[in-house]
Amino acid sequence: MGHFVASKNLIFNGATNPGHRIKTTGVLNGGVGFDVPLGRKFRNVIFRFEARDNWSGVPPINVDTGKTRQHNLYVGGGAVFAF
Repeated sequence: MGHFVASKNLIFNGATNPGHRIKTTGVLNGGVGFDVPLGRKFRNVIFRFEARDNWSGVPPINVDTGKTRQHNLYVGGGAVFAF
């Protein structure tokens, strides 16, 4: 479940937002990831990579994109140090 809340005021001129401000929608979440060890010399260090997608309804913004759903992508990575 996703819950979007838009600001009461518009950013560009500070006027009151004329559109709908609150929307709750269903969300489908999926992702993949993998860990890559560095070998014997650096066995305590692992690189981690991941990608996630939250597929949700569009937020309540005053722009018509012609779409009813949107993808929110996240791609990340990092190092894991084992002690």
